Amino acid sequence: MVRDLIFDVGMNNGDDAAHYLSKGYRVVAVEADPTLVDRARERFQEPVRTGQLELVNAAIGPKDEMAQFWVCDTKREWNSFDRNIASRDGLPHSSILVQCRPFRDLLRQYGTPFYLKVDIEGHDHYCVDDLDRGDLPQYLSLEMGPLETVFKLRDLGYERFKLITQNNHTCLAIDVFGTRERVKRQLRPYPALFRVGRRLSQMGQTLRRSLERSRPNRTIAGLQRFPPGSSGPFGEDTDANAPGSRVHVGGLPTRALSLWATESECVARRARRASPSVSATSVPTLQGFSEVENAAGTE
Repeated sequence: MVRDLIFDVGMNNGDDAAHYLSKGYRVVAVEADPTLVDRARERFQEPVRTGQLELVNAAIGPKDEMAQFWVCDTKREWNSFDRNIASRDGLPHSSILVQCRPFRDLLRQYGTPFYLKVDIEGHDHYCVDDLDRGDLPQYLSLEMGPLETVFKLRDLGYERFKLITQNNHTCLAIDVFGTRERVKRQLRPYPALFRVGRRLSQMGQTLRRSLERSRPNRTIAGLQRFPPGSSGPFGEDTDANAPGSRVHVGGLPTRALSLWATESECVARRARRASPSVSATSVPTLQGFSEVENAAGTE
C-alpha cells in the first residue's frame, strides 16, 4: 500500500480530487468522459505539471476494450454504461465510445492506494472484484448498490459499516422502531398510499438538497461542508462518533440491511493487528455513504 496515494475513480468535476490534493496526497483520477478530463486538466494545471495529479481518461471495465458509454448532457455525474442511469428524470443524453481498463491494471501500474474512492454509477463492483485480500486500501469509499458488493467486501475483510449521508456527510442512524419506519410498515400493504408517501419523501429530499447547494460552506457538528454529490471527507475525518455509526454485517438481517443499502457509498478503514486477521467496517446508507473499517495484517 502506498500511504500518500489516493485513487479517485469517477472523478466527475474534480471536487473530490481537489480536496485530496489540498491534503497533500498524490492522486490518480480516473474519468471516462473526455470532456471532464479536459476541464480537470485546465483546473489542475499545477498539480498535473508537478505530477501530484495523474489524469487517466478511461472507464473501469472487466477487460481492455472499447465500449459504449452514456453521457448525461446536463448532469454528468450520472454518466454510466447503463443508459437508464444516464437518462434519469428524462434528461438528454448521448453515447460515446470510451477506452475500458481493468482496475487491476491500475493497481499494477500505481500500487494499492491508501484510500480508494469509487463512484462510477452502478459499476463500482469492477473495482471491488479486483481488490487483493493481501493488500487492501486503508480506506475504501464506494456507492452502494447490490448487497452482493457488501458481502464481497466482508469476504475480503471489511465487515463493520458506518452510515453516512451523502447529502451532508454526517452519520445516519436508522431507527427501525421510529415514527418514519413505523409509517412505512403501516403503508406497505396499501401500494397506492405507499407510493404517495414515498413521492412526498422524495420531494422533501429534493428540497433539502436544494438548500444544501445554497449553503456549501456551512459546517455541521464540526465537519467541513462539501458540495452535494461529492464523497466529502474520508477516514478519521468523517463523522465517526455519531450514535449507530458502526454496524456488523454478519449480525444484520438481510432485509434490514437492504432497507439501508439503497443509493449509498462505502468507505473502508484498514487497521493493522498483531496477527493476520481480518475485520472490517463499511457503511451502507439511504442516499448516503459508508465508511468501512478493515483490520488486516500485522502490527
